[in-house]
Amino acid sequence: MKEKTLFRIIILLSVLGIVASAYLLSIHKTNGATDSFCDIDNSFSCTLVDQSEYSEFLGIPMSMLGVIGYFILIILSFLICHKKKLVNIIPLGKLWKLISFKMILFVATLALIISLYLTYLELFIIKSICLLCLFSQVLILIIAILSYLNMRIKRNNVVEEE
Repeated sequence: MKEKTLFRIIILLSVLGIVASAYLLSIHKTNGATDSFCDIDNSFSCTLVDQSEYSEFLGIPMSMLGVIGYFILIILSFLICHKKKLVNIIPLGKLWKLISFKMILFVATLALIISLYLTYLELFIIKSICLLCLFSQVLILIIAILSYLNMRIKRNNVVEEE
């Protein structure tokens, strides 16, 4: 798979993640006054999960953190994809070395760990599943896998060239 195609897939998945997270944020902001389309019953309820005491971290809604995380992935993907052109335009100096698939993998892995913890809370503490949260978890898992596979392919190509 070509690298630019991979970036486009990551950007598309991140846009889907932003849409899901923004929808959850809108539920959060209404304090549960509006039912979500994914409220099936008490076992499957985005509203119930989004109104729980675990839906915020330091006063920030987890869904807002999701929007920010996906936005960071979009920015990183765009910067990496156009790195050769942007290095001379945007003077980031040594920061350009950090902007890589390793950083995408780091952000995606961190998001996945947080997402897994939140799923644990949904299953065992809140006792209700948020389908949009699970959708977001699948998206972030795919992004992490794609970035890991791309790093492995690049590493193998470097080793073969030597």
